[in-house]
Amino acid sequence: MKWSLSALGAFEKCPLQYRFRYIDKLPSERGTAANRGVEKHKMFEDVMKGVLPELPSEYSYYNAMLKDLKSQENYAEHKISLKKDWTPCPWEDPEVWFRGILDLKVLGDGSASVYDWKT
Repeated sequence: MKWSLSALGAFEKCPLQYRFRYIDKLPSERGTAANRGVEKHKMFEDVMKGVLPELPSEYSYYNAMLKDLKSQENYAEHKISLKKDWTPCPWEDPEVWFRGILDLKVLGDGSASVYDWKT
């Protein structure tokens, strides 16, 4: 069975909701809070990718952190997909077991730190 953290969360919240969204693939609308979160996350991503020079003044507290992240190797919205044995595979591979979209900062020892922006 293919899964993601979002799908797992939906299943834990309501198995019927999971079925409608991930099995039956019925259309659904995002709520106001989710739309706000997606919009704010996009602003952070745009700063990380150099599309925006910095965040608007209401979020200026985060600009120093973003500047530090940008000075290191990082990947905003990096897609990762794995087979059941945890080996990487293409996103649409028929054997994919896990898909995730992560914000990563590569550390000096070859490991990575995952971060996310929440509002």
